[in-house]
Amino acid sequence: MAEESDSIFREVDEDVRRDQMLALWRRHGVSFVSATVVVLLAAIGWQIWTDMRESSLNDLSDRYAAAQDAAAGETPEAAASLYAQLAKDLDGGYGLLAGLRQGATLLEDGDAAAAAAAYDRVVAKAGDSRVKAFAGYLAASAKVKAGDADGAIAQLQGLALPSEPLYYSATELLAAIYTAHGDIEEARSRFDALVEDPAAPAALVARARDMLALFDAESPGADADNSVGETESGSAAQ
Repeated sequence: MAEESDSIFREVDEDVRRDQMLALWRRHGVSFVSATVVVLLAAIGWQIWTDMRESSLNDLSDRYAAAQDAAAGETPEAAASLYAQLAKDLDGGYGLLAGLRQGATLLEDGDAAAAAAAYDRVVAKAGDSRVKAFAGYLAASAKVKAGDADGAIAQLQGLALPSEPLYYSATELLAAIYTAHGDIEEARSRFDALVEDPAAPAALVARARDMLALFDAESPGADADNSVGETESGSAAQ
């Protein structure tokens, strides 16, 4: 009976520690967004400028603005439909923006699976590697919310490569997903890679170190070391 109780308490303790890890990541893991948005806007801005050189930027701009105005007065579902149609009709940067707005609107409406599909269409349509990476990251994030962890992992594995624009953010999210699903070995390897990379952003490295410290704290070896330390302290006190 005592062993069964110990086992239950140990499982609860592990769950609490894992929740602490995820809370830590959620609290600090979104700081990449501002830098990523700059990359995205630069890439899409370049594509829009290319469209302007080719021809009908004014018409594209007017249509996009009109769709935005129309969407503002609609339900999220109707607004998403407007953006979906616009994404199909427009080529270049405005079409990509419409696709991203469709995904964001669907996500706000609670349809994460449909949002992931919208972002995946942007991935397929985009010619710029930075836009592809950003939309792919958003698609993976939406898949996590939709409960499709396997799909998110598969997508992030293609983004968590040193040659990819969002390598660091994708690697961190991938590690967080592995953590959430109890695959600490895989999570640790990803966080280790970030910590050991001299070019990794300092804030991201700090988060990775915190996660690794929590892994160490919940490892069986750590519990044994703590028990030995407590025993030695007790013996010394006697």
